[in-house]
Amino acid sequence: MAEIRMIDDAEEKSAICEAILRDLREWFEVEEPLLDYIKNVKSKMFAAAFINSMAVGFICLDEINPSVSEIYVTGVKREHHRQGIGRELLNYVETLLVDKDKKYLLVKTLSDRRPDEFYDRTKKFYLNSDFTPLCELDIWGPENPCLLMIKSLG
Repeated sequence: MAEIRMIDDAEEKSAICEAILRDLREWFEVEEPLLDYIKNVKSKMFAAAFINSMAVGFICLDEINPSVSEIYVTGVKREHHRQGIGRELLNYVETLLVDKDKKYLLVKTLSDRRPDEFYDRTKKFYLNSDFTPLCELDIWGPENPCLLMIKSLG
């Protein structure tokens, strides 16, 4: 079981994000968006999972409006996949969001229109975590169709 805690320091958020996303090259293979994540997490809500004082996962949220937050980016180091850390992180932030009277949590991932074994695992995680597919968007271009998913927090 990991220790989950909020991170407030912008540089620590950025360092944790970079270390973990660079370990997940199958998901984050394009450098420009990866650099955007590393920079943009500094100003967002950020929780990290630690095992023996080493960050092994994180989740970063963006506030959409007073009722809705979105998972901006999240990741768990490959060697710690399938150990419940992603679920622990999600449960942790969901509790915080409910305490802030949030009603919904959104997440974007790659749509089934572009098959990908790694993003198939991502979709399965969200489906198993009670997210519902809402719609497909072409915000990442036609070669990377986006699936918007939603979860009621109430």
